[in-house]
Amino acid sequence: MLFVTLLKRKPHMTRRATTERRLDWKFPEGVHVIGEYWLPAGDYDVITITEGDDAASIYRALADWDEVFDARVFPVITAEEGIALARRELAAAKA
Repeated sequence: MLFVTLLKRKPHMTRRATTERRLDWKFPEGVHVIGEYWLPAGDYDVITITEGDDAASIYRALADWDEVFDARVFPVITAEEGIALARRELAAAKA
């Protein structure tokens, strides 16, 4: 399963503190990182796109950052998967 996670640094945390912590942290086994993006401005500080067997693996990774970030996790599908799903649904509706 694919997941997008939006992370917003909690007010008491500094960018420097979170960056220093990230330098030594690794995603746990069972979580494949597709992308991690650090945003210089905006509502969120980090966006990750990960793949895991289930949401539990993603939440285990987030547990290490609970006091640092507020996180929102969304299961997602790729555009290709979405288009294929839409085609199947439209074909079924026409049948």
